[in-house]
Amino acid sequence: MYLYPQYGTQVIHVCAFTLGSLDSWGVNYATQSKCAPLGSTVDIGCSYTYPSYYTIKSTIWMKYDTSLDLGRHHFMYLGDRQNNCTLRIKYLSYGDTGEYKFRFETYANGWTAESAFMLYVTALWVVMSPAPVREGQNVTLTCSTTCPPHTNPTYIWYRNTQRVTGRRMTDSMLMLKPVSSGDSGSYSCAVKGHEAHPSPEVTLSVQYGPRNISATDSSSGYIVEGDSVTLTCSSDANPPVHTYTWYRKTGDKTAQVATGQNYSITNTSTQASGPYYCQAENEVGRKHSSDLLVNVYYAPRNTSASVSPSGNMTEGSSVNFTCSSDANPPVSDYTWYKSSGNETVLRGTGPHLKLTLASGDGGVYHCQALNEVGSQNSTGVEVIITGGTAQQILVFLLIAVAVALAVVLTLVIGIVCCRKKRTSTEVTRRTSDDGQMRLLREGMQDTEEDDSTHVYDEISAAARTSDQVISGGDPVDSGDLLDSGGDPVDSGGVLVDSGGDPVDSGGDPVDSGDLLDSGGDPVDSGGVLVDSGGDPVDSGGDQVDSGGDPVDSRGDLVDLGGDPVDSGGDQVDSGGDPVDSGGDLVDFGRDPMDSGGDRVDSGDPVYSGGDQVDSGDEDDVHYASVQFKAKNKDTAQDTLAVQPRKDEEQEKDVEYATVKFSSRSSAANM
Repeated sequence: MYLYPQYGTQVIHVCAFTLGSLDSWGVNYATQSKCAPLGSTVDIGCSYTYPSYYTIKSTIWMKYDTSLDLGRHHFMYLGDRQNNCTLRIKYLSYGDTGEYKFRFETYANGWTAESAFMLYVTALWVVMSPAPVREGQNVTLTCSTTCPPHTNPTYIWYRNTQRVTGRRMTDSMLMLKPVSSGDSGSYSCAVKGHEAHPSPEVTLSVQYGPRNISATDSSSGYIVEGDSVTLTCSSDANPPVHTYTWYRKTGDKTAQVATGQNYSITNTSTQASGPYYCQAENEVGRKHSSDLLVNVYYAPRNTSASVSPSGNMTEGSSVNFTCSSDANPPVSDYTWYKSSGNETVLRGTGPHLKLTLASGDGGVYHCQALNEVGSQNSTGVEVIITGGTAQQILVFLLIAVAVALAVVLTLVIGIVCCRKKRTSTEVTRRTSDDGQMRLLREGMQDTEEDDSTHVYDEISAAARTSDQVISGGDPVDSGDLLDSGGDPVDSGGVLVDSGGDPVDSGGDPVDSGDLLDSGGDPVDSGGVLVDSGGDPVDSGGDQVDSGGDPVDSRGDLVDLGGDPVDSGGDQVDSGGDPVDSGGDLVDFGRDPMDSGGDRVDSGDPVYSGGDQVDSGDEDDVHYASVQFKAKNKDTAQDTLAVQPRKDEEQEKDVEYATVKFSSRSSAANM
């Protein structure tokens, strides 16, 4: 075989040489026939013999006894004038089919081949079965030709211009068992030796149902509420998909929502969230994609703040705030603020805030929820601090209980004191009328005879003539100005009495020349509290002596309850007579007696002789008692005398006497 690049063809030389005797004549062909593809080039191999003493004059190729024009480009003589007689035919056409013979001539004679060479020009084409082809079927490709069988050509297969290997090939057939989509392509065949002239290509299209189905969205997975999004379904199928259908899952239910390769959702809302999938269908089958999750993002909403415990709080107590919100994606940051007036301050971060309340923690609290889409503030929850800590509350309660007990105790002491004073100041109604009058007359005579003796009449009466009184008991009318304590004041806020004259906090009159402390109470030049008369008093307005001990209006010593005592601290009644713990008069022998110094039994008055007073005379008798208080200058001790002084010497020892009158009957007090 020889290659002639200048012609772009391959030429097969069919040459066979029979050496035999050099004296023999003959023509031999490499093969007796050949089948070549249309348009190809073929070489007819040939050799000839003759006696060596002859010289070749000419060589001739004939087709059906007609000489060929070897000078033309279609036929080309490749032999010589010795032994080679090869003929090349280019650009084969169907007209080139036929019998060919070789003849050579010497100067003496010539020789024509006894047999002819048979050339067949044929076309090639591929037959595919079955058609169309679906994936999984068995496919046979056949290379068809008009060459007679005895030519026995060898066939070569090509797919997409690449030689096919690894497949079963028998004679002119290529078998694909089973066929797959990967076998699809353009197939052709060629006769071996004429690879440059293959058959026309046949396309093998293997049909298959939809596969590699996918659902995607145009937002790349980030969809914000109010945006628009387009869902797209793609698939690999042969033949192409003719129907796309969209479905949406809601719980365990599935509903069709659209058809078409694209599905658009405008103005998305949270209701559009959920899994979607598409189904692709062609003539071979149908298949659906995996789920595509449409996740619609939105800013925090329904943001609320709560506090536990609720209601009014106390200073020092612990409170817990909780912030909740609905958001997608979930809230990334919670921030707490407190508003008080026009001021708003940051108090903390996180969904929970715990505080131990201080005095400045009262106000309105709200939280802010934030995610990558936006933020929202909650409504406010108010925290009101009403008191101190639990320990402070306990102390306050203890103080309140103590104050209440003190008030009750004071009331009880006041009631007891009032009863004692009432008992000590009343004249005993059970004494003898004659004895009482005698004492009265003697006492009055002694008063007239001795001018040096100080006698003080103590007559008290109280009357209220107005329904309106101030806190001190003085009457006021509806036109008076009152302070917060209910006491009358003038237009400048200065305390006044019922006549409009200025007074101190104790109700004592003051003038513009009096010294007053910061509370408006009169003081002396040394800053010591004094009453309206200039006598020293304590902070409560009670009179005291120069030593600070409490005294009554006469200067007599009294105890803290206001009950009179002697210098030794022993209890006496308002008249200076000794009494027992129950307030009943006693003598120095601690025997009970009445205010006149007369003995009494278990409660009924008796005469000096011990005779009982008739109760029937009680309403008609005016009782009187005389009390004398004498100071013995020699012993510097107070003594109580129950008998009027009669002698001269006794008169010198008496410093003063007090006469008290009381009446049990309806007669006026004396």
